[in-house]
Amino acid sequence: MEDFLPVGSAVMLEGGEEPVVIIGFCQVTSPDKGAPIYDYCAVPYPFGLMDPSKLLLFNHKDIKEVKHKGFMDEAGMNFASRIVTITDKARKGEYDK
Repeated sequence: MEDFLPVGSAVMLEGGEEPVVIIGFCQVTSPDKGAPIYDYCAVPYPFGLMDPSKLLLFNHKDIKEVKHKGFMDEAGMNFASRIVTITDKARKGEYDK
């Protein structure tokens, strides 16, 4: 997989009509083992989080196009280098609840 995109990145999703903006990573839908875990969570652009039911969960493979790459500094680069490992562990059930 390619590197995770930073928070603030705007992307188009496969089948999507409007861009979304990434606001988080490694989203677990339930504390139950085997529950789906998604690479990203995002909100519709330009509206942001106006309704929690509009929070979108998706995986990196679902991204059709990167419209804008978010801010990245040293802290972000350090986090990005760890997020793939964190997500892989979470998918195996090796995450803290």
